[in-house]
Amino acid sequence: MMLNATQIQLIDRALTKIGICYIDIRLELTDHIAAALEQKDDRFEHHLKGYILEHKSALKKLNRKFIFIAACKAYKRFFSNMFTLWFVVPFALIFMAALAVNSSYGREDTIMALFYTYVAVSCILSTPIIYKSLRNRDQYSFGFGFSFINLLLFYPSIYMLRIEESIAGDNVMMLYFTAIISVCIVMHATIRQFDKHYKLRYNA
Repeated sequence: MMLNATQIQLIDRALTKIGICYIDIRLELTDHIAAALEQKDDRFEHHLKGYILEHKSALKKLNRKFIFIAACKAYKRFFSNMFTLWFVVPFALIFMAALAVNSSYGREDTIMALFYTYVAVSCILSTPIIYKSLRNRDQYSFGFGFSFINLLLFYPSIYMLRIEESIAGDNVMMLYFTAIISVCIVMHATIRQFDKHYKLRYNA
């Protein structure tokens, strides 16, 4: 039997119910399941329930595999972007601004200004992801790879503030905060690149 649009949506909902949330993975698995169900007779809902029950474990395993692959690709692009103008230009501009502020206001004010800039940039760039999560908007699996970067950067930053007085020289602290602000910008640029790619691929 040939499946119609309503039946395709039912497959998508069935995948969501078993915890497969990312839209790109659901689309890939929906095609796979639809191809299998088209070989059956007209009892669509009966065969769909049976397929999900029989292959639930395998589908979840595929889901984890696809998330891992997407995260690896995202991190690969992220690290390659670290050697492009997406990192170099913000780093140079922020560090020059920090040197100017340091010469006028001193080390403590400069470091706090850099820290608050990092927090502001991190929050602003994370807002679209948080918004989609709160509104239950469809998200792509590559985003999972960036879920932990802000946390990984935040705690060392707090630690650096605590040991600031024991660090000799102004440049070390300024270089650190300049680097993490630039990393946030690169992360956002990478997310935008992948988002555009996935939308084109899945016609979203």
